[in-house]
Amino acid sequence: SSGINAEYGSESNSCPMNFYGVNESCSLCPPGTLSESGAVKVEECATAQSTCNRGSWGTDMCELCPWGETSDRMKAVKPQDCYSYPKNKTCPSGQYISTACATCHVTCTDCPANHSSRSGAAKLEDCQEMASNCTEGSYGYGNNCTLCPDNQTSPPKSKSRDQCVSTKISPQVVFVIAVTCVMILLGLIMVGTFVRFKLKQRRQSDGIRAMFNTSRNEALIVKNEFAD
Repeated sequence: SSGINAEYGSESNSCPMNFYGVNESCSLCPPGTLSESGAVKVEECATAQSTCNRGSWGTDMCELCPWGETSDRMKAVKPQDCYSYPKNKTCPSGQYISTACATCHVTCTDCPANHSSRSGAAKLEDCQEMASNCTEGSYGYGNNCTLCPDNQTSPPKSKSRDQCVSTKISPQVVFVIAVTCVMILLGLIMVGTFVRFKLKQRRQSDGIRAMFNTSRNEALIVKNEFAD
């Protein structure tokens, strides 16, 4: 059989997949057979039902098993030969499974910034934006809060610095407030002047009416005296 230097194997000088051998010499498995890496004897080269690696199925053309499933190397010839990989191979909260199932050695990746996930997240979409527990005058995600810059504040549960607003009153705002106060004051003065004018009018009207009644009564008294 043809030989291959052991440097193509692992660090322990074992032979790579589809080869067998010892003592720094690896031989290719016979035609129609395959082996796992580390095979020592030719008997470990098994007749292949499939040419596909772990996590895929097919005969000549291989396709990946569905997400979350794997298969035995050289044995899966149809999708039904794929099976779920052990459920204990999951990622902790804040991470998700980022590996394809060609190997099903679960690789966990951190969720994007300011996102988190529950334990066992199987895809990036399982990472959700975190809520904010920040108090007034600070911003951030979760309990990781940052104070707004000096002379700025923000509503509770703010997530970004853009939500921090200045606590100082700008000159424009001061001007608007002053003009508004002046307008209100002028309005009150005008209302007060109008009320006083109306009251004065009413008093004058009442005085004229009282004088008229007095004159009429006096006229009636004189008339009655002449009649007697």
